[in-house]
Amino acid sequence: MDQARTLTGSSSFISISRFDRGEANQIFAELGDSSSIKVFENGECVDELVVPQRYAAMIEMLEEYALWLEAEKRYQSAQAGNWLTEEQLLADLGVSPLEF
Repeated sequence: MDQARTLTGSSSFISISRFDRGEANQIFAELGDSSSIKVFENGECVDELVVPQRYAAMIEMLEEYALWLEAEKRYQSAQAGNWLTEEQLLADLGVSPLEF
């Protein structure tokens, strides 16, 4: 297998032994050319390195998903009689419709 060959999209695959040989700087430089590098040991993926932009995007998606789950949970447990109209909510908050 090549040291870092691209098989699909922008993912590269490397052997963990490259870290043992002191090639970390070269590996991180290669990471800049792709969005991720999968690290293999004995034929199994043991880790995946991702660029900071991809990591930030993944964290943002997880946070948005957690918020969506909470909203869905609240929606499912809401009783129709407990709902407020927009006008009631604004009045309770002391906000006029013109300010909103």
